[in-house]
Amino acid sequence: MSDIGRLQVAIESVADMASGPRPDVARRAEALAERVGSGRFHVALAGDFKRGKSTVLNALVGEDLLPSGVVPVTAIGTEVRFGRGPIVVVGTDGTERPLGAGETLADYVTEAGNPGNIRNVRRVVVQRPAPLLASGLVLVDTPGLGSVHGHNDDEARRQLDHADGAIVVLSADSPLSERERAVVATVAARQARLFIVLNKVDHLTAGERDEVMGFVRQALGPVIGREPKIWCVSARAALWAKRDGRPPSPEAGDFVDLEGALAHFVDEELAAARLQSARVGLTALLGQLDDERAVEAAAADLDDERLASAVADLRAAVAGVRQAVHDDRILLRREVDELAEQVAADFQRAAVEVTGRWSEHAEQVEQVVDTTARRRVMAALDATVEQLVASSFEPVRQRELALVADRWQQLTAGARARAESRLNALRATAASLFDVSLAPVELPELAAGRHGFSYQFTYVEGSASFAVDIARMVLPARWLRRRLLRRARARFADEIDKHAGRARADLADRLQQAQARFESNLAEHLSDAIDAIVGAAERGETLRRETAADRERRQRADDEIRRLLGSALAFG
Repeated sequence: MSDIGRLQVAIESVADMASGPRPDVARRAEALAERVGSGRFHVALAGDFKRGKSTVLNALVGEDLLPSGVVPVTAIGTEVRFGRGPIVVVGTDGTERPLGAGETLADYVTEAGNPGNIRNVRRVVVQRPAPLLASGLVLVDTPGLGSVHGHNDDEARRQLDHADGAIVVLSADSPLSERERAVVATVAARQARLFIVLNKVDHLTAGERDEVMGFVRQALGPVIGREPKIWCVSARAALWAKRDGRPPSPEAGDFVDLEGALAHFVDEELAAARLQSARVGLTALLGQLDDERAVEAAAADLDDERLASAVADLRAAVAGVRQAVHDDRILLRREVDELAEQVAADFQRAAVEVTGRWSEHAEQVEQVVDTTARRRVMAALDATVEQLVASSFEPVRQRELALVADRWQQLTAGARARAESRLNALRATAASLFDVSLAPVELPELAAGRHGFSYQFTYVEGSASFAVDIARMVLPARWLRRRLLRRARARFADEIDKHAGRARADLADRLQQAQARFESNLAEHLSDAIDAIVGAAERGETLRRETAADRERRQRADDEIRRLLGSALAFG
């Protein structure tokens, strides 16, 4: 049996042993065993849109599995794992169902088949018997960052935040964006496994390739703290070779080396990564058990009067902490409201500024009017205004998205720090009341990261009926030209204003949702930590009435749980 297998068995033994005397420890051990036993390690393919992420993944599994194209395609995260089962669609409500008859993967994971995620899909799971996946590696295709579909950024960052590692796919024809640099920085900061792939190198000469490589190394070296390893590949050439049953040729660049690096990672590093993750959970379980035992024993040694007084004082301290946490929640909500008001003002001001720069687009619009046949001019103008609204509004959206994400991180970090401080103050009070040693603890990271704040671009509404009227009219060209230009300008201003309003409402709504999730998670962790200490103190009265035989049996059970935890920790 592998170390992972032995570790899972050891943790399951802890859960079984603790199910009677320590139900809270048993519950957490069961969750940890399930996580370890999943045997999977998720690596997300990330980067800007049209970098070839789906093609890279297809080449790694050796078949045309995921849809790709010349426009932004991927809209929903797709997990590709080892197996031969059906394609499974997981809904936003957690329900799962296999792909139906006549349905295709593209119906659920592409922007064309599932625009704006109208099908309410959380992810799609695909199983393939690819050798690279046999040891538990799960490759996750993510939407491209920076496309006109702003909600794709949200989905991509959600998938990346839940991944254990990342393959950041850059493109030789546009080597590195600030968004991709930020992705690399995020993965590096988490100390997650990172692979940097430069795709489409078959478009470059040898000299151009060296120049691009130097640029990427110079840009990313300071971000990750060392000169990055970069695999230069042509995923398309590698895929073509594999479809023909051939190994990738030199035209595919470093693709074979990339496969080798991933295989080495799976064989040599994957188990170590799982073990380290389990070690963190086991250490927390061991700390919880030791704390509970210390408080219980100290409480049991007090006489009735002192114990009652200590428990009463502890309950009073808990009430004070809960009130302070309630006040902190009110403070966070006020800070979030202020942030929403700031965003609203920013969008209103930006809409005025963007509309006032219409003159920058006038020449382009005039050219469309002057060079397009009358029967097609309205459709051409609609398309032009749509493109201008998108390109003019996107910098505003990106700026506000970054502002909200950064400020949200600051707010939640502050709230988490306040909660952690109050919890540790309560632990210090308990330590003083019962004369035990309780070390400070750290609350887990609870913020939603930089994802969760995005805006779905809604296309400019069409004007087919007006176009028909224009086409039927016989009007002086000069008069018609002025009318069309005025109408284009008015529609541009109107659409900018609409999108600013939609984005403002969208961000405000997402802030409220993120706040609710954060508060719920924080309250759950605090309640568990507080209840463990208070419960241990209150059990002291029961333990004082135990017979010597009962106390000995309980201590033996705790010693066995602790021994099993120590054994499991040795595997980790």
